[in-house]
Amino acid sequence: MYIIHIRKDDYYEDYVNLRYKLKHGINNLPKKFSDKYGWWYPKNDKSYISNDQIYFRIMITPYNHKIGTFNKIILSDKHYLFFRNNIIKLKHFNDRYVDLACANNEINFLEWWKNSRLGLKYDIWALNDASMEGHIDVLEWWKNSGLELKYSEDALNWASENGHIDVLEWWKNSGLKLKYSNCSLELASKKGHINVLEWWKNSGLELKYDEDAIDTASCYNHINLLEWWKDSGLELKYSENALLWASTHGNINVLEWWKRSGLKLKYTTYLLDAVSGNKYNDTAINVLEWWKHSGLKLKYDKYLFLRPVENCNINVLNWLKKSELTVKYGYEGPTELLDTASTCNYFPSLEWLINSKLDLTYSIKALDGASENGHVNVLEYWKKTKLILLYSENAIDGASKNGHINVLEWWKKSGLELKYSEEALNTASENGQVAVLEWWKNSGLPLKYDEDVINWASYYGHVAVLEWWKNSGLELKYSKYALM
Repeated sequence: MYIIHIRKDDYYEDYVNLRYKLKHGINNLPKKFSDKYGWWYPKNDKSYISNDQIYFRIMITPYNHKIGTFNKIILSDKHYLFFRNNIIKLKHFNDRYVDLACANNEINFLEWWKNSRLGLKYDIWALNDASMEGHIDVLEWWKNSGLELKYSEDALNWASENGHIDVLEWWKNSGLKLKYSNCSLELASKKGHINVLEWWKNSGLELKYDEDAIDTASCYNHINLLEWWKDSGLELKYSENALLWASTHGNINVLEWWKRSGLKLKYTTYLLDAVSGNKYNDTAINVLEWWKHSGLKLKYDKYLFLRPVENCNINVLNWLKKSELTVKYGYEGPTELLDTASTCNYFPSLEWLINSKLDLTYSIKALDGASENGHVNVLEYWKKTKLILLYSENAIDGASKNGHINVLEWWKKSGLELKYSEEALNTASENGQVAVLEWWKNSGLPLKYDEDVINWASYYGHVAVLEWWKNSGLELKYSKYALM
């Protein structure tokens, strides 16, 4: 018997949040779902069930190995998980059920289970989930049950995250050992629960928190929480992430708050670099504009221009050019932008850079890298620019090494000087590129190679390459190392 757990509204949600509505009878499901995710399992399997999947259907036809598909399935009526008859009749047991009962406030089920001697297991999720969902009655039941109480720091952490002050108060007055971590205040800050922060401040308990509490408030645009922290009288802990996360999330009002707060502003060159790399044009440009006019010191390095080049974010590149900010370079110097755009085929960025009239240069890495990586469109574009073409033997050698016959063909027909070395055939053999070797043999070009052409093929076990050389009619060059 196979089981699938579903929500009350008949939806099943998979691990990447794709939702499917299931019904009694025949269900035809997308192949991409059933092929990628195993979502039914034997009735007593310990597979994870989410807290809202408290109904289930019996699968009449499991995977048919003869047909080779399980997209078409037949499902029974919907059953409520906590009807005891379902559990007894179907012998449908799962180690998650006690935890699920706690998450769904099913005290009657818990009481029945306790007296049933079914031996259902439970773990820390029972009390943790009850706390997370705000079920004080369940917590009280456990306290009086006489059973071992299992819970972790997440009980209070999650209660804080979800704003359950009554749960926090229950734990405080329970007489039980209180377990919690920095996450209690951090998660409350993340979710904007000032009342929870106020509760902790007045609780008399040790306050555990670090920089993440204020940093996440900045990230999630909670100005009211930032104000609370500032006026709380507590030690203010925050890091460069406060301004960084506000900037990368486009929270300009938070940036404005920090600027006017009178607090020390912490940020590094990484901030503006990260903003310029943001793929959301409007967010990036608005934040860059704010920083430019903020009156604050602008800290950035080579990545301010390099990141939008890598993302082909032309709008940001246009803004940077208009801003007249000085282009900064890394250790590779002013050639890095064009070399990178060519090597990695960031084609829109390559076109923009060449036409930008910025003070940029390029090196042999531009064409060498494009050839090595198989970017014929980049090579063709460079040729049409009428600029001086810089390249070395590595252009054709690298194309041979990586099996890019289309690049080799382009170079042969380009009318440009052909530069290559013994490494072209040597590395093709080393990497098992029989098709490349055949291309070279038929190319009409002078063949350059040495003993390594067979030595390396032998070393790496490329029998097909060795066979090709044997039958090629070409001079066989090798040394004693071919047999080692």
